[in-house]
Formats: sequence, C-alpha cells, structure tokens
Amino acid sequence: MKQIITLIFITVYCLFIGSLSAQIQVGDIAPDFTVTDVHGHTHTLSDYTSQGQFVMLDFFYTTCGPCQYYTPQISQAFITYGCNQGDIVILGIDYGNTDEQVLQYEQTYGGLYPSASGLEGGGNAVVSQYGITGFPFVCLIDQSSTVVEIFSPPTMQVFSYYFPLYGIEEMECITNIQNPKLNEAFLIYPNPVSSTIYINASQGTIITIFDSRGNSVKKAIMDSENYAIDVSEFKNGFHLAKAMIDGKMYVKKFAILK
Repeated sequence: MKQIITLIFITVYCLFIGSLSAQIQVGDIAPDFTVTDVHGHTHTLSDYTSQGQFVMLDFFYTTCGPCQYYTPQISQAFITYGCNQGDIVILGIDYGNTDEQVLQYEQTYGGLYPSASGLEGGGNAVVSQYGITGFPFVCLIDQSSTVVEIFSPPTMQVFSYYFPLYGIEEMECITNIQNPKLNEAFLIYPNPVSSTIYINASQGTIITIFDSRGNSVKKAIMDSENYAIDVSEFKNGFHLAKAMIDGKMYVKKFAILK
C-alpha cells in the first residue's frame, strides 16, 4: 500500500512539473512580460492588449534555419497590417543571442518587426515563461491575453486567412514622421521595396538615405521630379529617407525586403 501511495505521489508530481514546463497552447493565458528590442524600445504585452490590439509573437534564434526562412513572411505581415500601428503588434522574441547578433540577423534575413534579444533584451526569460521548446514558434494573443492561434507554418497565406477571422484588417504603414498633411510634397514608392525605389519631390531636392543604425548609405540631388534610386545592394530592414524642401526637413520610413 505504501508503495502504491508513493507511486501515485511521484506520478502526480511529475505531471505537475511537466505542466509547469509545457509549451504554451491555444486557450492558455499568455504570461505578461516586458522586453527591450535591439533598437532600445521597450514593449510590454499588457500595454498592447489593454489598448485593444492583438499581439503576434515570433520566437526564434539566429542560427535556426526554419526561422531564417519564415522571417521575411512575418515581415511582410508586419508591413501589410500596419507596422504595429493597427489591429496587431508583431514582436520577435530571440533565444540565446546578443543585440548585435539579432541586429545582424535582421539585416541578413529581412527582419523588419521589433525583436528583443535573448541575452540583453529579456527574450530568454520570455522563452522560459512560455515553455518554448521548438523554433520558430509563432502565436497570436488576443485582447484578453489568451493564446488564440499557433501558426504552423507562419506564412502570409496562413496569416491572410486567419487574421480577418479576428477582425485584423490590413493597414498602410505611416511613413511620414513629421506631418502627414505634407505627404504630397514628398512621396516614396513602392514600400516595401526590393530593388528600385522612386521618390517624387521637386527637382533639386537633396535626398539622403540612412540605414536602421543611422548610417548614411546614399546621398543624391534629384534631377527630375520622379527620381529612381537603386537599393538592391542595401541590406534588408527599415531605412529613412530625408529630404530638404524649401528649407524644411521631411523624413519618411521605408522597408527593404528582398
């Protein structure tokens, strides 16, 4: 009898411990967290959900082959659904890497959405909270902080099917950092871009392109009102275009995604 009781205790204990470390599932309440992305911005899950936004988390690490493959798909969703300014916020949660390694990952594999490194941004703690054992792991959290979907594979085709079911609508990224009413003075298209970007502004406008780290990668004087710039050799990621027009500075953000 004593042996039976001991066996039952061990079984219950193992099940309890296993439940603590189990990977998060649909229907679970997502633990709250705060992370700092590789560009220094802080993100708290409950801040977004309390504002009525969905949150999609992409758990990854930088040498994960499938993660590298699907990152451009998630970046396309980030662009298509408003660059975290609409119904959904997309965050990358890295495991085991530094800020510098994640920055290089973003540049190499087209990561456009904010990501927190495991070692410096708090990602490792979130991976532990969520019990993540397989990568990539991409889940959708609703406004009540409930996990409502786990995406496998995490592709645009899958996102385009599921997002509308939750009322998540497509939205253009707001690219003008200054005054949206002045958009007609300075236009950039297409956005995102893979090879050639076109800038519409007055002839003689000085254009400077900066990468995500603030380094100047291109400077030109527009010799026509519709000026083409080859960006095929630039790295993937967000870039800024600055234009001087009638003594005023205009700044627009655009994404290179190849």
